[in-house]
Amino acid sequence: MLKSRCIVLSLIFFLVSFSGLAAANFIFFEGEEDWHTGELEGLVFSEDYPGSLELQHDGEGYVSEGTFTSPIIQTTHPFTSMVPSWNVLTPGETYVVVEVNVLIAGEEWSDWQVLGIWGKNTESRSISFSDWNDGYPYRINIDIFEILHEDKAQEYKVRAILVSDGENTPVLQGLGGTAYDREEPYPTAAEPEEYLRELDVPQRSQMVEDQAIRGRICSPVSLAMVLEMLGTDLPSAEVASYSHDDGENIYGNWSFNVAFAGSLGYRAYVDYYQGLNEIKEQIARGVPVIASITFGAGELDNAPMDSTGGHLVVVVGFKEKDGELYAIVNDPAAPDEDSVRRLYRADQFENAWRGIVYIVEER
Repeated sequence: MLKSRCIVLSLIFFLVSFSGLAAANFIFFEGEEDWHTGELEGLVFSEDYPGSLELQHDGEGYVSEGTFTSPIIQTTHPFTSMVPSWNVLTPGETYVVVEVNVLIAGEEWSDWQVLGIWGKNTESRSISFSDWNDGYPYRINIDIFEILHEDKAQEYKVRAILVSDGENTPVLQGLGGTAYDREEPYPTAAEPEEYLRELDVPQRSQMVEDQAIRGRICSPVSLAMVLEMLGTDLPSAEVASYSHDDGENIYGNWSFNVAFAGSLGYRAYVDYYQGLNEIKEQIARGVPVIASITFGAGELDNAPMDSTGGHLVVVVGFKEKDGELYAIVNDPAAPDEDSVRRLYRADQFENAWRGIVYIVEER
């Protein structure tokens, strides 16, 4: 079934919720029932990977490309930003192009905009587009579709174009996105039980890696810690290489990091939460949460850096100490692996946290 927290499809109502009420408009297509809600061109259901899509075979080889286009997705809350997620196996030189189309202010559809061109063995890149001229309604900011000015949206579509190398086909296992507005006071989930626990997530420091990249790989190193917990033990530098955005020359592309996890067979996606209760829910389920944080000097006690304009860490649990709630965090900016595990006051961590999370779990 289509997995959704706060979302409905136009004309088709699949309101399937996770435990609790989440903060953002999140949707994820996976399985035959979900794929049938959209349009399929040049794609068939895979025999090797049940519930997944692959390119048609014409007897001599795979067709050059095929497309899944979602139905119109209507969100329950207005949004100004949208981040896509995809889980695609990309053998050989195959790859996927992910695009979105947004109805701005309920009046005008954007053009289809590329949010990522990604393949495990090909050059992967985002295509940023920005025009701040008065009246222009949107821009593409690396991995985010951003609505400009005062406009908001409540409808969008997402599509994936699978591209063959002739001998191999990509396999689409999941596609979706999260749409959010940081200024919108979404309702949040009730506080779950059993979140006062510490998950056994291995500790890794980005600062022990090659000097040329160590200052830029917090995102893939955080991902590598979670992958190792799940049973996939890869060198941090290797995870970074597969998550690299060649278009922007960065390792912190949110969609690309979860795309790599998805290519390993995991269910992986970017989401947006507005409160700690959603993170507590995942911890209670035994799922660590990779979170994006930003803070200034003196705003996050016990952090290995004074300030940051953007950093990724892994929340592995919560504990109470001297009457205060603390988030237990694996912070890859620590100087060595022995000092990666940190306690951050929950209120300070929540203030530093940007709401963006990566979730990686068994499929």
